[in-house]
Amino acid sequence: MTSDIPYDSATFDAVLVVDVLEHVDDPSHLIAEIARVLRPGGRFVGFVPIEGESRSLYALFRKLLGDDLYVRTKHHVQAYSYAELARLIETHFEFADVSHAYHALGHLMDAAFLRRQACRGSRTSGGVRTSTMPRRPRRIASSRLR
Repeated sequence: MTSDIPYDSATFDAVLVVDVLEHVDDPSHLIAEIARVLRPGGRFVGFVPIEGESRSLYALFRKLLGDDLYVRTKHHVQAYSYAELARLIETHFEFADVSHAYHALGHLMDAAFLRRQACRGSRTSGGVRTSTMPRRPRRIASSRLR
C-alpha cells in the first residue's frame, strides 16, 4: 500500500486489521495511515502472523522449499519476527495488550499442503498462481494511539 486510506484524519475510534500487514509492500506507511485516521485515544487491533522468527517451522519450510516460499504460496511480502513487528507498531502506538496464539495443527496443515504442492506444482488460474493455506500463528495486539 502506497496510497493513503481514503478517510479524513481522526475519523475512527478503532481500526481492525486481520491478516493484512504481511501482504503490504510498505507497512510503515499503512501504520502511519492507521494512526492518522484514528481519533485521539483510538484503538488499533491487529492480527499478524509471526513468520520471521529464525527458529520456527516457517524457517525450516523456507530452508527446504526456498526463501520466497510464502511469497509464492500466500503472497506474503513481509515475514515479521516478534521484535520487528513491535518496532513497526511502536512507531505510532503504545501496546495496551499483546496476546499470542500458536496453532500446531496449522503447521502440520502447511507441511501437508506444501508437500502436495511440491509433488504436483501449484495450479494457475489465468496465469495467476492460486493456493489456499490454513491459519498461522499470529500476534494479536491492541494498541492505543500515542
